[in-house]
Amino acid sequence: MSAVSSVTIANRALQRLGATRISSLDQNHPNARSINAMYDTTRRRLLRLYAWGFSKMRASIAADATQTVYGELNRYPLPNNFVRLIRDPGPSPSIAGRHDWEIENGFIVTSDGSPLQFRYCGDVTNEGLFDPLFAEAFACTMAYEACEEITGSNEKRQLLAKDLAKIIKEARFSNAIERDASVPVEDDWITAMQFDTGAAFIPGELI
Repeated sequence: MSAVSSVTIANRALQRLGATRISSLDQNHPNARSINAMYDTTRRRLLRLYAWGFSKMRASIAADATQTVYGELNRYPLPNNFVRLIRDPGPSPSIAGRHDWEIENGFIVTSDGSPLQFRYCGDVTNEGLFDPLFAEAFACTMAYEACEEITGSNEKRQLLAKDLAKIIKEARFSNAIERDASVPVEDDWITAMQFDTGAAFIPGELI
């Protein structure tokens, strides 16, 4: 996709559905309303499920003045655009695992001293910064989610699930999606994908 924008991504999703394209997300058209209702949440969800290289950021944050209620642990406020923590490999398994890091109520809680330095995936809202494979996965995901509402075709929905699995596989192969050192978690949306495709479709590693 050239000159990527919210409209080009939305229209790519509608193209996959064989549906009427739109001129803006605010257009008074059922297809625009359907895509607009899911656009932001789908973007954030896709950014959280996988460690997309273009969304990786670094932070160095001072501890909050208030420690935890018990345990005397330090609290570090998450960046405003935080989506997911990246677990970097360290010189030893204990460092790589970061077993005492927990995310609680908008803070990273840990015994580690200030400042806390870490990498994370941020909520990138500028479509011009999207990796082309992310833009395609984003469009395919919205097409999958909107398929029943717009087309009523379960067969097409199953095909979209397979297409999305291929895009994610290609993104991993090209390193558009990078792996980190934490444990994958179960996700209802991914479970639905597995049901539709009959294949293993594993999300990126999350904290």
